Amino acid sequence: MYSRMTQAYDSLVESETVTTCVWGTVYNNMNFSGNKTDTNTDSVPTLQQAVYTGSSLGHIKVWYLKEESGDLELKYVCKQKSSIVCLLLNNANTQLVSKTLEGCIRIFDASTMEVKFQFRISSTLRNVNIQFSIDEMFLLTESSDTCLSFYDIGSAEITSTYEIGPHFTSYILSHKGDVIIVGYADGTVKTFDCVSGENVVTIRNPNIGSVTCLVTCFKSFYLILGFSSGLIKLYSQTHGELLKIYEKPHKTAVVSIAVNPNNKTFVTLSRDFIMKVWNMTETLPEVKIKEHRDLPLHIKYADPELTAGLDFKGVDNIKSYLVSKEGGHYNFLPPPSLQQTPGQVSFSRDGKKLLSVAHQFIAIHSCPRSQARL
Repeated sequence: MYSRMTQAYDSLVESETVTTCVWGTVYNNMNFSGNKTDTNTDSVPTLQQAVYTGSSLGHIKVWYLKEESGDLELKYVCKQKSSIVCLLLNNANTQLVSKTLEGCIRIFDASTMEVKFQFRISSTLRNVNIQFSIDEMFLLTESSDTCLSFYDIGSAEITSTYEIGPHFTSYILSHKGDVIIVGYADGTVKTFDCVSGENVVTIRNPNIGSVTCLVTCFKSFYLILGFSSGLIKLYSQTHGELLKIYEKPHKTAVVSIAVNPNNKTFVTLSRDFIMKVWNMTETLPEVKIKEHRDLPLHIKYADPELTAGLDFKGVDNIKSYLVSKEGGHYNFLPPPSLQQTPGQVSFSRDGKKLLSVAHQFIAIHSCPRSQARL
């Protein structure tokens, strides 16, 4: 029924699941493993969209996106010793940072996948996240069960530390780099000044579960929060003012949020593999919800005319890729033992494609229209 491309490789094993993903742009004449670029003087390097995925087996895979067909082509596999919990690209797309469950942080050349620097933090931490500083000279990550620290990329030296307290579940650096926003297990969100380290804003959300993910958007004016209860809230980042509680929330925990850079829509992914498209500021009228069950993710969305131009055309514009063998057939809902890797959603930088990963699948969704520009 659905147009589907699959890739199964002998080197992959059945237990591998995709844990994280990130979009990138690289020069397509680069060779991997630290080799020099193509020495042919007639070769003209061109920019190539790439997808980086991390897996439960510690594999980082580099996929090239073929513009004409929209297919993904696996170009390189880099193997590490433990599960990849986070992948991060700098703004110039020259550095890829990976973080493993054991706390090993590696910085790669994003085009060749040559390791430039690596260091390790405590393996007893939960390893929630990792972020670049605004000048991209430092990495923000956990340094203890109650602290976040900036690490110098070249020396791994800690340059500043912030006491944020216990039981934090998520955190993010604002677009301006002036504050760190932290979510906690009791639903509280705190904002810490990067200079003084003081808690400047506190948002309390009692009785709705823990903060599972948070995203800033549109020059940090807005803060989107996802909770373990499935609830989604929109706040003013500056003052902590509640702007909107979204109706018809998820039935299970929100595990990932992606904001389209071109318009006022964002996508949420829940633990039960339901993906929803939301209008940022306006309430959507009642519409018939469409659902595709024969996909790696259950995708629910309203009429494209009501979602600020985000257009999922279903059959023609969704391609999914099997990244690991699973008995020769598709298992869209993983067994309970694999529920710890629920998946992730991420927009390309031009806002025209949405990448989703879950269980053993990568899906590329085309959203060609970019209306409602800010």
